[in-house]
Amino acid sequence: MRNLLIAIALFGAFGCADKQTLAPRENELLAYTQKFERVGESTDKMMVVGTYITPVLGDRTRDEFVLSIYPQDIALVADTLRVNGKSASVKSIDEKEFSALSPVKIYWAEHYRVTTAPHEANDLVVAFRASDGTDVKLKFRKVSKSMYWTADNKE
Repeated sequence: MRNLLIAIALFGAFGCADKQTLAPRENELLAYTQKFERVGESTDKMMVVGTYITPVLGDRTRDEFVLSIYPQDIALVADTLRVNGKSASVKSIDEKEFSALSPVKIYWAEHYRVTTAPHEANDLVVAFRASDGTDVKLKFRKVSKSMYWTADNKE
């Protein structure tokens, strides 16, 4: 009986453990991901997830973000979007392009890619109005080096 209990305990501890790890790129993208959420009545819910992708892509000639708005019937009003108070270009992207850029998978959402001139500020604030009138603000911390920076990949 005691051996059976030990075997069950060992199986429970090690037998069905599925250790999933994120690739370093996805893990780093998560560090640059922010969420805005509005929760009201059952039909009055909204979620926006944004990821600052510039530090991971390595293109320092511009600041880029990907945004997802759920539910799909709420859209980003493009002429209201500002990054640190300055206008930016907004492009609607499909699920395939979004999946290649973002570590967060949000189905049944509208996806956008936002591009703007590089900012010297340490904090980047993406603000816009959604088509339902909600004012959305996401704040990202800009860092100077990759979290995975080593002496081998100096800039």
